[in-house]
Amino acid sequence: MDRVKLPLVFITFLGIALLLCCCTTSSPTPVSSAEFAEYFGMAPPGLSPELFAPGILPPEGGMAHSFPAFSPDGSEVYFSTYFPDQEPRVDVIMFLEWRGDAWSSAQVASFSGEFNDNWPWFSPDGDRLYFSSQRSQDGSGDVEEYGLWYVERVEGGWSSPRQIAAPADFGRDEGPIYVAAVFPGGYGDMDIYRLEYVDGMYMMPENLGPMVNTEAEEYGPCVARDESYLIFSRYEDVGGRSVDLYVSFQQEDGTWSEAQNMGERIEAFRGGRFAGLSPDGRYLFFVAEGGEAIYWVDAEVVEQFRPGE
Repeated sequence: MDRVKLPLVFITFLGIALLLCCCTTSSPTPVSSAEFAEYFGMAPPGLSPELFAPGILPPEGGMAHSFPAFSPDGSEVYFSTYFPDQEPRVDVIMFLEWRGDAWSSAQVASFSGEFNDNWPWFSPDGDRLYFSSQRSQDGSGDVEEYGLWYVERVEGGWSSPRQIAAPADFGRDEGPIYVAAVFPGGYGDMDIYRLEYVDGMYMMPENLGPMVNTEAEEYGPCVARDESYLIFSRYEDVGGRSVDLYVSFQQEDGTWSEAQNMGERIEAFRGGRFAGLSPDGRYLFFVAEGGEAIYWVDAEVVEQFRPGE
């Protein structure tokens, strides 16, 4: 597993994001074509995780390094991957798009390919794509730590990448944002924090507390659209496994329930990481440890873990 220790940053926002998930509040707009092959034409999964798009994601020879981030209308999917045979290794963001009668083959995104780029996710309106990158602020070279960047839709594609160096750089309300970061006063190697948009700007990150964060490394937050639950990865050397998916539920007082290891009850979740939801929140995606496969499952599966159930 790849672990990235991020710098301590208070004055700026640079580098605190390892993997983000934005809570969406808008409904996806369906593609108008009656022939649209939603989710590559795969039959929807039930409450048992199933392989997603085998032979398509990840592309041949590649390893998945993020969940598949679908645009709100479902006609595009972006993801990060790397190719073990490539030296030096460069993590790239790739995409496929619906072209009216079929899905395209996987291609490297116009803004990626030179630096380590990872963990893309769409804004609720689909007009921005956020991602983490090891590129310098002026884009002239690579750096050690990851920073948060975004591109915006322009005629014919995407804009040049722009860095978010402070919460104000979002420039608009994206809903509550959850990040994995290293700050003084945390509980372990990396914790999960929440940023709230108040009075036209984002507040500094708030730690989710000891029911979510531990001495281990928590990262990869994925949050339901209504913030009712949070799924994340926890890295720890316990029982011979390095990483598992955990779920925590937001309680009436705004605190979070004690996180439960999803892999202890559902075999396919063992070793899972990089969880993400479909635009409508109906399906949960995650990557098997190692990156050889992506799984999906009906998001109702989380109700099996709700306290008292």
